Amino acid sequence: MYAAIQKIRNLPDGGLYVLADFWRTKAWFDSGNPYDARNDFMFSTLAATGRQPKTNRDGHYVLVGGGTLDPSRITGDEDPQPVVEMETVDIDIKAHIRRQLSAYWDRRTSRGDANRLDHSQPAVVTSLSDPRGLRKATVRAMEGTSFDLGKAITP
Repeated sequence: MYAAIQKIRNLPDGGLYVLADFWRTKAWFDSGNPYDARNDFMFSTLAATGRQPKTNRDGHYVLVGGGTLDPSRITGDEDPQPVVEMETVDIDIKAHIRRQLSAYWDRRTSRGDANRLDHSQPAVVTSLSDPRGLRKATVRAMEGTSFDLGKAITP
């Protein structure tokens, strides 16, 4: 399956709007055929950064006050409960968008719904403002690009 992002805009609540078209293969896209499907995606809970447990190079959690803990050894019965240090990390919004596009196509094909359909909602209000910093340069650069999501479908 091949996808092309037509538009990336911001929603009034600070979320992200993405309009994408889908073709069955890159060759189908390259031949100038019309898209097989169109859908828009609204990511209202995205954040440019997130919090996650801090780990060392072995993948063990770093504990507040020193020491580490192998996550595979956590049973939930520890007393007292270990307190893990947390760190702020950048969220790869571009990868998140690609995962959502791929998941959308998986849902459609699992229902046998791969015919040409437009599920976009043209009445959605969008803007170019970016109060939450979601339209980073890497995300803005996705607009107008196309890429293979690695899931071929048959007509």
